Amino acid sequence: MQVVCFAAFGSLFTGYSLAVFAFTLGQPTFYSSLGLEKNPTAPGYSHTNDIIGASNGVFFGTGFFGCFLAGWAGNRFGRVNGFRIAAITGIIGGVLQCASQSPAMFLVSRAVAGLAAGHTMAAMPTYFTEVAPPHSRGLITVPESPRFLVQHDDHQKALEILVRLHHDPNDPNNTFAHQELEMIVQRWRAEKEVVRVDGRWRLFTKKANRQRLVLAWLVMAGGQNIGPLVINNYNVLLYGSLGLGPTTSLLLSAVYNTVGFIISCIGGLMADRLGRRKSMITGYVLITCVFATLTGMIAKYNNNPTKSWAVGATVMIYLFVVCYNSFIDLNQFTVATEIFPTHIRNQASATGGWHLEEMDCAMGGGDGLSQVGKIDIGAERGDSNHVEATTNSVPMEQKQDM
Repeated sequence: MQVVCFAAFGSLFTGYSLAVFAFTLGQPTFYSSLGLEKNPTAPGYSHTNDIIGASNGVFFGTGFFGCFLAGWAGNRFGRVNGFRIAAITGIIGGVLQCASQSPAMFLVSRAVAGLAAGHTMAAMPTYFTEVAPPHSRGLITVPESPRFLVQHDDHQKALEILVRLHHDPNDPNNTFAHQELEMIVQRWRAEKEVVRVDGRWRLFTKKANRQRLVLAWLVMAGGQNIGPLVINNYNVLLYGSLGLGPTTSLLLSAVYNTVGFIISCIGGLMADRLGRRKSMITGYVLITCVFATLTGMIAKYNNNPTKSWAVGATVMIYLFVVCYNSFIDLNQFTVATEIFPTHIRNQASATGGWHLEEMDCAMGGGDGLSQVGKIDIGAERGDSNHVEATTNSVPMEQKQDM
C-alpha cells in the first residue's frame, strides 16, 4: 500500500501543477495582485487574456524540455532519483508562483513548474511499466526499478524488490519473482548486444522503432486533441461564461477534479480487462458524442441564456471527464510506453512530442474562451487517433523485437 500511495503522488504532482492554474483563474486576488483586468468586456482584458494564454504556453513549452530531461536523469541517476529532481524543481516552481508580484515573475514560475511536470510525466510511464507486474499494468506501483538495478549489476537488490512487489502467499518460494529477474537479466544481456551492434541511436535509425515513435506521438496527440486541456485549464472560465458566479465556478471545478480522480481509479481497474485498444476507441466515440452535445448546448445558451441550457452544458462537462478518465487518460500513457522494446523505452517515453502538441492546444485555448458568446469547444480539433497495439497482459520482456 505504501508503494501504491507513493506512486500516486507522481500523477497528482503533474496534475496539480496544471490544474491549480484553473482554480487560480477563478480567484479575484489573482488579477488584482498581478495588476490584470478581470472584466472580459473591459478594454484591458486583451492583455489579461495574453497572460493567461502565455501562462499555459510556457508551462507546456518547458514541459517539452522536461521530457528530455527525464530520459537523461532516469538513466544517469536512477528512476527514483529522477523523481526527486523533478520534485525539488516543482517545489521551487510552486513557491515562485505563490510569491509572484508581477506577470513576468508569474510566467517564469510557470516555466519552472512546467519543467518539473514534463519531467514527471515522461518518467512515470517508463517506471510504472518496469515495476508493475503484467496483470496490473494500468494500475500504479513503486520503489527503484529492478531493471535499472540489473543494468547496474545490483541483482540482489533487484530480486529483493521483485519479491516484495510480487509476493504471493500461495508461492512461498517466490518463483514468479525469480523467474522475472532471470527474464530481465537475459533480456538486458540481449539488449546490450543489440546496442553494441546497432548503436545508441537505434530509436531513430531503425525503421520499426521510428514507426513506433510516430504511433506513440499519434496516441498522445489524439489524447490531447479531444479537448482535455481546454476543459481542464479553462473550466472555471467556462462556468463563468454560462452565467455562474466565481464561488459556484470554483466549487464546480473542485467537484470536477474530484470526480476525475475517482473515475481514474476505476479506469485503472478496467484497463486490462477491456484492453487498451477497445478502451481508447470507446472513449473517443463517447467523447465525440459528449462534445457534439456540449457544443450545441453552449450555442443554445448563447442565443437563449436560460438556466436549463447552463445546467445541461455543465453536465456534459462532467460526462467528459468520466469518459476521458475511464477510457483514455490512463491507457494513452501505458500504450505509448508498452509498444517500445524495453532497451529504448525510457528514451522513447522522454521524447516529449506530446508536450509540444499540448503547448499548441493550450496556447489557442485562452483566446477562444475570451470571446464570450463565441465559445466553440468543437474547434479544439475533435479529430482523434487510436492504437492497435496491446500486450494483452504479456510482459514486454517476453515480446519479440518487432
